[in-house]
Amino acid sequence: MILLLMLSVTATADAAVSSKQVKDYLVKVYRKAQTYRAQLSDPGSSEARFADRAVQTLKDDAKIVSAMTGTENSTANQDAMKKIVGRAKKIEAVLDQRLKSESSTPKTPPAEQKPDIEEEILFHNRKLQELQAELRRQQPSPLSVEDSILLLLEKGQARMALERSDRLITSRPGSADLHVLKARCHRALGELMAARQSMREAINLQSAHSGYWTLLGELQYKLNDRRAAVSAFNEALAINPGNWEARLNIADILFEEGRLDSAESLYLQAEKGRLLPFRTYVGLGRLAFAVMNYDRAKNYYIKALDIHPADPAVLHHLADTYMMAEQYNYATEFFQKLLSIEPRNRNARFSLGRIAFETGDYGKAMYQWELLYSEDSRFPEIKVWLPAAYFVHGEYLSAAGNHREATRLYQKALSLNSDSKAWLSRGNCRLGEDYRRLGNVSLAEKYLRRALEIDPRSAEAAFAMGKLHFDLKQYDSARAYWEFVLDLQPDHRDAIAWLTLLSEQNSQEN
Repeated sequence: MILLLMLSVTATADAAVSSKQVKDYLVKVYRKAQTYRAQLSDPGSSEARFADRAVQTLKDDAKIVSAMTGTENSTANQDAMKKIVGRAKKIEAVLDQRLKSESSTPKTPPAEQKPDIEEEILFHNRKLQELQAELRRQQPSPLSVEDSILLLLEKGQARMALERSDRLITSRPGSADLHVLKARCHRALGELMAARQSMREAINLQSAHSGYWTLLGELQYKLNDRRAAVSAFNEALAINPGNWEARLNIADILFEEGRLDSAESLYLQAEKGRLLPFRTYVGLGRLAFAVMNYDRAKNYYIKALDIHPADPAVLHHLADTYMMAEQYNYATEFFQKLLSIEPRNRNARFSLGRIAFETGDYGKAMYQWELLYSEDSRFPEIKVWLPAAYFVHGEYLSAAGNHREATRLYQKALSLNSDSKAWLSRGNCRLGEDYRRLGNVSLAEKYLRRALEIDPRSAEAAFAMGKLHFDLKQYDSARAYWEFVLDLQPDHRDAIAWLTLLSEQNSQEN
C-alpha cells in the first residue's frame, strides 16, 4: 500500500511527516483493531484484552497528533509522531497475524459508520478551533494613544495621563480634541484654571463644537464665574439647541440663584422629553426640597437612584430629605448606605449624630461625633455639638443620681471647648425641647429660659420657646418669639411656617 510504504520510509528517514498522514495511518490501524475486537466472543480473553489496549492506545495517540496540527514541523513533534507511527506499525503487525489465523470472515463495521477514532479526531479538532477562535476574540484590540490616556484617567492616574497628553500636543498642536483631553486631565487633578485654559485653546481651534462650550461652561461654574458659565452654555445652545446638558446646567444655575420657577420650567421640559433623566430627577428633587415639599423630593430622588443606585450625592440628598421630614429611620438607613460607599464621608457621620441627638439617643450621638472629631477636629461646629451632647447626657445622669459620671461629662465638654456659651445654650435648648415633648412645662421653660439667658440671640431657643407658648395656647407670646426669630434669621423656614399656621388659625377663629 502506498500510504504504508510512505510511512515506512518517513519513519526511518529524515523527511518530515505531516499530522494528517499520521492520523490517516492511525485510522487504518484502528479499523483493523475494531474488526478484530468485534469477532472475539470472550471479553475476558487475552486476545480481547490486547484488542482493547490497542484501540485505547491508538485513540490516545490520535489525540496527541490532533493537538500538533499547525506545529508538526517542530523537531520535537516530528520525533513524537515518528514514535507514534512506529508503535502503530507494531500493533498492525500483530493484528495482521491474528486476523489471518481466524477462519471466520471478519465482521467489518458498515461503510457508512465512522469509526470512533475518527469521531475523536474530529471532536478534538473542533475543540481546538473553537479555543483558538475564543482566544482571538479575547485579545483586546490595540488602543489608540487617546484611548490609553482616557483609560489612565478612569484608573485615577491623572498625572500620568496629563504627561502623555502634553507629549501628544507637542507633535499635534492643531488637534482640538487633544486640548480637551488635557483639560480633562487638569480637571481630574483639581487644576481648574489650567483646565479652563486648555478648553479655551480647544475652542480657538474649533469654535463650532457645542460640547466644548459645555465643558468650558462647567469649568467656569466650578470657578464661581456664573456669568461666564451661562455665556458658555448659551454658546453651546446656539450651535446645538438640542444640547440638553448645557440647558440643564443653566437650570442648575437658575436654581442656585433662587430663580426656582425658571429652573423648574427647564427641568419639566427635560422630564417631558425624557432627556437626561438622572440629571432631571435630581434637579426636580432639589427644587421640591427647597420649597419643603419633601414627599415630592423623595419621589424624584428615588427615581434618580433607580438609574444610579450608588450615587453618593443623591443618597445624601435623599437622606437629608428624610431627616427634614423627621422620618429618622429612613434617614439613618440612607446615611449608613452612603457611609458603606464612602466610609470617610464626614457630613454623613455628622448627620447620623444629629439624628441621634434629635431623637434623644445621646449616647449614640456622642459615639458618632467622637468618631468624627477623631477624624477631623476642625469639622464645622463639632466643638459645639459634641460638648452639647456631653452636657445633655450629663444632665440626665445627674437627674438619675449618677453625679460622678455627669461631672466627668461636664469636664469632657469643657476640655473640648472651654468657651461654653454656644454649647451650653444649645444643650439647654435641647433639654427644654425634650421636656416640652414630655409635657413637663415647668422644666421645659426652665431650660429654654436658661438657653436664652446664655445666648439672647439664639434663634433655636427662641423658636422652641414659641412652640412652648403655642402648646399653652398663648398665641400672642408665640407670635412674638417667632417674629423675633425672623428678625435674627429672615429666611428661617420653620418660623415662617408656624407663623403662617398661626395666621390661618386666627382667621378661622374670626
